[in-house]
Amino acid sequence: EGLALLANGQFVSFTTNAGEATLTGFELSGAIKPIDGLEISFAFNYNDAHYDNRITTDPLGIAQPGDANCAAGSNAQLCLLDLSNEPFANMPEHQGHLPVAYQLPFDASLGRVTLSANVYAQSRVWITNVSLRVLEVPPSTKQQVSQESYTTLNLRADWDDVMGSGFDAALFVNNATNELYARSKTDFLASLGSAAASYAAPRMWGVEVSKQF
Repeated sequence: EGLALLANGQFVSFTTNAGEATLTGFELSGAIKPIDGLEISFAFNYNDAHYDNRITTDPLGIAQPGDANCAAGSNAQLCLLDLSNEPFANMPEHQGHLPVAYQLPFDASLGRVTLSANVYAQSRVWITNVSLRVLEVPPSTKQQVSQESYTTLNLRADWDDVMGSGFDAALFVNNATNELYARSKTDFLASLGSAAASYAAPRMWGVEVSKQF
C-alpha cells in the first residue's frame, strides 16, 4: 500500500502493509450430457476479497483535509481514509464460463461436425489497489480505473475429416456480440493525470482449413 505524508512541508512517499484482509469464495464446475452428442459445461467463481483494516491517503487528492470522509488521525494538513471494505484489484466478484458443444448425428463416413458456443461473463473489476472505491471516484474517472461487467460470446463450427478426405475445416466468430471491454488498464491518474487501456479485439470471423498426414 503506497502512502504519501506531509513532513516538514514536504510530501514523503513510502510503502507500508495494508493491514488485514479476508478472502472468501467458492468455485463450481461440471458438465452434463442431456442427449447424445450434446455436452454442456459450466464453471462459476465467487470471490469476496476485501480489506478488514486499511488506513491510507488519497493519491488523487480528491479527499481533502476536513472532508467528512477523513478518518480518525487526520489533521489540518492530511486526510486519512478508512478503506477497510475496499475490494481487491484485479479480482472480479463474479466470473463464469458456459461452453456448449453439439456433435451432429452424421454418418461417420462424412466426418464429424461439431457446433459449439462459449459464453463468458464477469462483474466489474478494479485495476488498482490505491484508494479508489466508488464513494470517492468521480463518475468521469470511474471507467478509467475499473472495467465494468461484460459478457462475451464465441461461436465455432468444426468439420473434422471432411468427407473422409483427411481435411479439417472450421468456421468461427469470436466476440459475436461485438462487446467493447479492456483486457488490461494502466492507471497514471495519480502521477500524469491519464490512464491507458488495451482493448480486446472486436467481432472477428474466419475460416480454418488443415490437412491430416
